[in-house]
Amino acid sequence: MAIPDSATAIPNAINSATSVLTGPASALSSIKDSISGAFSGFSKNFVKTGARLPLPNPLFKYASYTYVFGVGCLSADQLNNPDTTYRKGQKLKLICKSGSIDPNNRVKTPYGKFEFYIDDVEIKSLIGFEEGNNTNALKIKFKIIEPYSMGLFMIACQQAAQELKHPNYFEAPYILTIDFKGITETGKIESIPGTSRQIPFNFTIVSMTADERGSMYTCEAIPVNQQALLDDNVRFKSDISAKGTTVQEILQTGEKSIQAAANQFYQNQKIKKIVNVPDEVLILFPKETASDPSSSNSLKETENKGGATTAPTQSVDDALLKKLGVTRTGSIGANQNINLVQDTGECNELGRASMGYNESKKGDVSSAKDNAQWDSTNKINIRANNQTLYSEGELKFSQDTDIVNAINQTLLNSKFVDETFEPSKLSSEGYRGWWRIDVQTYYLPIDEETLKQTGSRPKLFVYRVVPYAVHVSKLMPPNTKAPGFDALKKQAVKVYNYIYTGKNVDIISFNIDMKLGFLQMMASDGLEKSQDVVLAEQEGSGDEKKERTAPLVNGNTPSTKLGTLPTVVKYAGTKTNSDRQGGGGPDTEGTRAARLFHQALTEGADFLKLKMKIIGDPYYIAQSGTGNYTAKQTEYSNLNADGSVNYQNGEVDILINFRTPIDINQGTGLYNFGSGNKSAPVMQFSGLYQVLIVTSTFRDGKFEQDLIGFRRDGQELENEGKPFSSKNPPKAPEEPK
Repeated sequence: MAIPDSATAIPNAINSATSVLTGPASALSSIKDSISGAFSGFSKNFVKTGARLPLPNPLFKYASYTYVFGVGCLSADQLNNPDTTYRKGQKLKLICKSGSIDPNNRVKTPYGKFEFYIDDVEIKSLIGFEEGNNTNALKIKFKIIEPYSMGLFMIACQQAAQELKHPNYFEAPYILTIDFKGITETGKIESIPGTSRQIPFNFTIVSMTADERGSMYTCEAIPVNQQALLDDNVRFKSDISAKGTTVQEILQTGEKSIQAAANQFYQNQKIKKIVNVPDEVLILFPKETASDPSSSNSLKETENKGGATTAPTQSVDDALLKKLGVTRTGSIGANQNINLVQDTGECNELGRASMGYNESKKGDVSSAKDNAQWDSTNKINIRANNQTLYSEGELKFSQDTDIVNAINQTLLNSKFVDETFEPSKLSSEGYRGWWRIDVQTYYLPIDEETLKQTGSRPKLFVYRVVPYAVHVSKLMPPNTKAPGFDALKKQAVKVYNYIYTGKNVDIISFNIDMKLGFLQMMASDGLEKSQDVVLAEQEGSGDEKKERTAPLVNGNTPSTKLGTLPTVVKYAGTKTNSDRQGGGGPDTEGTRAARLFHQALTEGADFLKLKMKIIGDPYYIAQSGTGNYTAKQTEYSNLNADGSVNYQNGEVDILINFRTPIDINQGTGLYNFGSGNKSAPVMQFSGLYQVLIVTSTFRDGKFEQDLIGFRRDGQELENEGKPFSSKNPPKAPEEPK
């Protein structure tokens, strides 16, 4: 996308900001009819919006605007089935709402109905990956003001929870709603289409201070689904091992799978009568990620207007399993292997991936079951039946490691990582297929006996392993431009122009940190001298005659063109963030390359780190992936059908154009931008930035957002790499003549 030459009007009509929510599907003029490359594992069931990118802030269409917050409580049915309940406009049991809107619709406590006020709302969304994790998180903070009295806010929460059949109001699912109201030039107040947000949450901390004016509650919360990532739920309680020939078998379906081992712990609690109905774990490989693939996820969504409602009927267990596409196997008794399994044909490509174990790539070799040696007819053991199963491997994980790590280790050892590095799998935007772990938490029917034992209702924790697109600029040879930047710029939903008179309508302030000492760290042995690789050669199972090369193909010498930023790759790394975390089998050169790429993905590059404050934009308030709601995708990789940011299927990029004047022209009084390149002297700062963290702040009527991200390396370079440039092959292919 070219940098504008002068301070001109915003290029897109502001009304296009809402076309994604109101425009007909037939309005789409150009769309991809098929998905290939890195996106082969993604849903093909898109909502075609016809929107033109970039989209301006939809709030800018109005002379002024305000926001309205609400806090309510959800029933178990509403939490488990968002698309047919609160997402469809079902009225909520309100505890409070900004501006005393709908004052008669409040929880009625034994002391009457009361109004509470919401302020200082902060929503911190982890849009990208950080700190070595390939999961996303969201944290919420807000203040509740209770005039004159104290304690009534918590009583109102308890009353609402009890009316919706939640026995423990501390763990009840609540919901934060945000609605934006626009005021037109004529003074008319309108609900702004596509900007309402609903975020189900659990309280984590509530602190109260009281004085003669009343009480103030400082509340901290997380989305309900993130219960699945709490240590109590995600960590293994003992050492475990898993066997299998495919990713699905090791993680889900195998008699000795990660999921079976996790559920065995909960079943043992039932056997020991610690609980009557235990929690359950499900590791899922969905082909369709939207929570309601049959609907458009309320494109013309209905504002939450409050209103009393009776508690809907609780979801039954069988209905929930059908919704998730799984069936139950095993039974209490001799087997004691209660498990939830998915039909292999319904798994995405991640679950179907083979582990690739054979006599050359030996896993931690397992033997046949002990009962295979017993000849029941002749009543003897036949030792010849105890054969080594080279096609099957065993992965081991220690106590206090977790399910997320087990999923990552399994995939890093699978053939999926070898196949996804193939040059043909690279998309036109430069994306490579990877994975992320998306969690859900479902409330199971109440069991009175379990309540007496634990005080908590049973839950189903779902760990969805879904395809995720990663750009190859994460790991490239030195001074080499990653392929696909031009196509990637066309996918940028938001574009910002800085230092243009009348052009900069979004940016309040920005700061760029440049780390001149930044470098990409590669394995010190070039991937070929790990203990497993050397051992394979000594045993004769490795390819001893294979010509060894560096794990990256040759790049380029630093450019002498002014304004370019040189990059450095150093071969000094001794371990990655996924090493020594359990698993099993050999770390081949392909596995080592995958670990390096996974580290680059989950730790990020920070050569040029961006910290930018903008006027608030509802686009960045993530609601998909909170509770058990997942929005439908559109033809644009970073845009959901409900108008919110799509961070769940790939990295999120924005485009920033910097153009600063060199001096003031003494003759015209206007800025002098120089006669050379129109982007000079800041072309090394302009371009694509990946967004990592968005913090939305609502305070005293002002809505602002802080964006943290980093610039994609090498955009200003001229020498674009080939699809195989970032493959990390043991032997780099020769470039076609």
